[in-house]
Parts: sequence; C-alpha cells; structure tokens
Amino acid sequence: MTTKTVLADSAKNTFNLLKEWRNSKSDEDEYRRQAKEVLRQTADETRRMRNEKSAEIGKAVAKAGASGVRVSSFDDAFLSADLETAKKAYDKEDEARSEAYELRRKAEKERRGRRDKAFSYSVGLITNLGGF
Repeated sequence: MTTKTVLADSAKNTFNLLKEWRNSKSDEDEYRRQAKEVLRQTADETRRMRNEKSAEIGKAVAKAGASGVRVSSFDDAFLSADLETAKKAYDKEDEARSEAYELRRKAEKERRGRRDKAFSYSVGLITNLGGF
C-alpha cells in the first residue's frame, strides 16, 4: 500500500467513525431520555391514581357522615381500597423501573460499542501508519 492510499483510507475511516460516534451518542442520549420519561410518567400516573382513590374515599366518608352512618364501620372497606391502590401503584412503578433499567442498559451498550470501535480504529490506524 502506498502512503497516499493509507492516508486516504485513514481519512475515510475517520470520517465514518466520527459519523457512527455521533449517531451512537445520539442513540445513547435517547435511551437515557426515554428511561427518565418512563419514570416521570409513571410517577405522575401513580400520583393521579392515589389522588383519585383519596377523593373517592373522601366522598364516601362525606356521604356516610351526612346520612348519619358511623364512618368507622367503613374502615375495613377503606383499608382494602387503599391496599388495592397501593398494590397497583407498586406494580406500575416496578414495571417502569424494569423498563428504565433496560433502556439504561441499551445506553450503556451504545457507549461501550462506541468506545470499542474507537479503540479498534486507533489500533488499526497505528498499524497502517506504522507499517506493522
């Protein structure tokens, strides 16, 4: 190989590596953004679920109090509804954490792949330029 050919190939490979680097970095950032968004949406959703359940219980307590029924007789029903809501919220949050974890793993895989390509390219460039 001539020096011109080696330099031309190196320039071409450098351009391709930089292009892949930018795309991979963009993908990594997108995975991390998606992970944050999944957790944020789930937090909003579970907060809404809990607020709605609290509002329903408040309305039931108000109706019971207005009718003269002792509210303490509904304690078991309220506790059951609270536990059901808490379980749904926990399951939803657990699912979101798992999804966010997978997205972060993809982001890490992108970063590792980018680093490995850069290392491989560097070794190849040194080999070509050094004539090894």
